[in-house]
Amino acid sequence: MDQREAAELTAIVLRGITRGMRGEFSVPEDFAEYDQEPSPVYARSHAERREFLYVPDELMAWQQWILWRNQKGNKLPIDPWRSPRYASTTNPRTWAGFSEAAANMSDWHSGLGFVFTADDPFAGVDLDGCVVDGVVVDPVAVQIIEELDSYTEISPSGTGVKIWVRGRIACGRRGDRIEIYSERRYFCVTGQAIHRPGELADCDDLDDLWDAYGG
Repeated sequence: MDQREAAELTAIVLRGITRGMRGEFSVPEDFAEYDQEPSPVYARSHAERREFLYVPDELMAWQQWILWRNQKGNKLPIDPWRSPRYASTTNPRTWAGFSEAAANMSDWHSGLGFVFTADDPFAGVDLDGCVVDGVVVDPVAVQIIEELDSYTEISPSGTGVKIWVRGRIACGRRGDRIEIYSERRYFCVTGQAIHRPGELADCDDLDDLWDAYGG
């Protein structure tokens, strides 16, 4: 498969998603550096089902997308170019653009993920055990969502939320009810927005957020 054919297949898979109207999708410029071509394109994809309608454009623009697979409760990162090989949160050669990752997703995969790095401006806040039947029922989680006031979506488990912001934290933090990362981690992306669809807010005090809720 050459670059032109790969780009055409990607466009076909993504046709119908509203964000597909933003412009032409293409294979990454460094496509030739990969030692293998992408795995075959499958008809079934999250993008086809419009699940990523509200994911912020800013995230879509970065070449930091991977696939993942749920195996006995573990979310395994998968290289979208060399599935079923694992992806690494520190190796850009195992990442792809959104369109390429979506085009290479099959029924074997559970979904798409985004890798946080020191080079991008993003951070993620993960709140567990706060959602019941699609509703955030934990008052602390509600307060955090309102304070950050940024793109928020239901997690793959359906029992938590992930909040995406522009911000940095000195190092990744993990507590009983909250996790915060801005590099060397990835978040599964569902597109099931519940707050500020398509919008990212700046957050300059993620360390303060951790001090307030992470202890």
